[in-house]
Amino acid sequence: MLFLVPLFLLTALIYSSAGMGGGTTYIALLSIAGLPPNVTSSTGLVLNVVVVAVGLLNFRRGGHLKLRGFWPLFVSSVPAAYLGGRVALPSHLYFPMLAILLVLLGILTVFRRQRADQEPVPITRTAFLGMFAIGAVLGLIAGVFGFGGGIVLAPILVQLDLADSKRAAALSTVFILVNSASGIMGRVIAGNFVTRNLLLLGIVVAAGGYFGSKLGATRLSRLAVQRIQGAVLTLAGLRLFLRTAFGF
Repeated sequence: MLFLVPLFLLTALIYSSAGMGGGTTYIALLSIAGLPPNVTSSTGLVLNVVVVAVGLLNFRRGGHLKLRGFWPLFVSSVPAAYLGGRVALPSHLYFPMLAILLVLLGILTVFRRQRADQEPVPITRTAFLGMFAIGAVLGLIAGVFGFGGGIVLAPILVQLDLADSKRAAALSTVFILVNSASGIMGRVIAGNFVTRNLLLLGIVVAAGGYFGSKLGATRLSRLAVQRIQGAVLTLAGLRLFLRTAFGF
């Protein structure tokens, strides 16, 4: 497990700079290390909470956290994440589905369109209804697979011109935080919450999350971080797929 520590640090540093927790990569790394699904998903949720809690402070200090108009995302996603957290998929379904999801998310992240930082479009009634649906779907996925859903939320908000890149990053930290916490609660109640090496990994990702989110909120280009992030996610998904399909 110690050989994964630098990768966890790097993951937290990269993802937090874009307002994300890195849970999808954490669970991919833990899966590659041979840990069972209930351990990888539970540990990924906790590490998500640690990273985005630290990142939320830095994005708030940078003036990017503006929640007005986005409450439907949280209202629908929290109960959905709780329900998803109560689901325990068997290994023969969990790992292939996770590998496919990681690759798709990675490709989406790499090629998603970056919009200029002009004012976002007004949020209409249709957009409100759409956010309810988006929140519910992402919350359910987050609870089942053990990550916060923000890695999908950010590109959706940017693609729909509902938020600029910095605000989307800040909103993602909140979304990941509440849904990861809800998913953890669901797992605890259902008896599916099992973690391993949590103290060591928690300290490592907290350090990476602090410095990454500080850079992301003030200095780094989101486009550069986005491309690196998507590449890492895609490679992790492909590696997990090869391990699942061919055993290496």
